[in-house]
Amino acid sequence: MTRMLLLALFSLFCIACNNNLCYETFEKVNVKGWDYSNEKHFSIPVQQTEKKEITVAIRNTSDYERANLWLFLKVKTPDGNILRDTINCPLADDYGYWLGSGFSGLYLTEHTLKSGAYCTEKGNWEITLTHGMRQDTIKGIQEVGILVRSIEE
Repeated sequence: MTRMLLLALFSLFCIACNNNLCYETFEKVNVKGWDYSNEKHFSIPVQQTEKKEITVAIRNTSDYERANLWLFLKVKTPDGNILRDTINCPLADDYGYWLGSGFSGLYLTEHTLKSGAYCTEKGNWEITLTHGMRQDTIKGIQEVGILVRSIEE
């Protein structure tokens, strides 16, 4: 099977396991590397006011040379408020073993935003992600995504 087909099957498996998943989207990263100036933009339509948590998902290969990925996050709410945060996304443990799920050299990790960062307003939520690593261009990150899940209280 080709790598793209494996990736598609992996994505379907992940969706099937999460029945409370409301929204999922991924942005591809240039195969030559993710340049600091290349922001990833997401527009999330929220139709209901039930509490939803926001998760950042990272798909990386074993070519990634670090144990974690720092991201700068900007969230624009439907009423125009702008929230900013810095997220540390661990991708490997202290021994160099990749975290998350995956096979064939491709790994998926999910990083839920801090408690209290919930989509509760109807309308379009705009999220911008930029990597915050010390190198301008990083290799080994294939895709960055946003997942929104309903929270059962």
